[in-house]
Amino acid sequence: MNVCNCFSIINAGYKYRFDSMTIRDNNIPEKVYTATPSGFNLKQLLVEISREFIDSHGLAWRLFVRNLNIMYRQTYFGYVWAIAPPLMTAIIFIFLRSQSLIDVEIKDYPYSIYVITGVLLWQSFVEAINSPLKMLNSAASYIGKINFPKVALLTAGFGEVVFNSIIRGMILIVFYSVSGTEFGKYALMVPVCYFSLILLGFAMGILISPIGLLFKDVEKGMAIITYAWFFLTPVFYALPENINLFYIYLNPVTPMLITIRELLHGDELLYLNVYVLYSLLSLFALLPGLIVYRLSMPFLIERVEA
Repeated sequence: MNVCNCFSIINAGYKYRFDSMTIRDNNIPEKVYTATPSGFNLKQLLVEISREFIDSHGLAWRLFVRNLNIMYRQTYFGYVWAIAPPLMTAIIFIFLRSQSLIDVEIKDYPYSIYVITGVLLWQSFVEAINSPLKMLNSAASYIGKINFPKVALLTAGFGEVVFNSIIRGMILIVFYSVSGTEFGKYALMVPVCYFSLILLGFAMGILISPIGLLFKDVEKGMAIITYAWFFLTPVFYALPENINLFYIYLNPVTPMLITIRELLHGDELLYLNVYVLYSLLSLFALLPGLIVYRLSMPFLIERVEA
């Protein structure tokens, strides 16, 4: 037991006694590890996950701040790099269309704003998918050596995604203002839809992160999948009016992207019901994702440390 921890407990007014090198107190939760496996208790597991989120908020904040400092510590342009990749992609598509190398028809909407909106939203979605695995990989060197709530990694990663997404949202507002494009009357609902898109990607990222920590093929495979997914999503092109509805349901990012654009521009919400469906699914997907993450952690630590 760390001496500093002992003094901190004394200063907090705890009555303590040493028993097999363990400090016991009625106010401190006690966790017993046994060699006999206990039955699966979903309610108890959910309570433990909730308690870990609450207890680890301070650690998650420190990890979040540390990651931002590391990411932009030795850069001259700083947070510009959060938006530089999607903006460069948007500029390429704008140039290709201006030279008639690609034929994309957008009605009543400046193509530059259309493609910048799509690329910025897509970048946030992909970053949300990669965030859980990225955080686990960054903590692989100490995840088995230090006892701490592992959900803090998820909270810090999610905070980083939201922070970068806010920067992209501010840039989008600047582009709308400079181009003279007016916002729709329901544009204030965009942050809610934007958050749903991020949540969908993050829920998917949590589900694949445990196996991704064990096999690097998952990380490389996701890079290929998201690359192909980009071209299957109306990021830089518009869907035809006679599109099969099955295609809309097949790609969850499509209705979310279209709905956000329609809210920004004040158009009719064509796929609002599909957007609501996938928004609810992203919320429900978080629960099994967190359960899988929590249950797999002891096995992941054993494999990583082996």
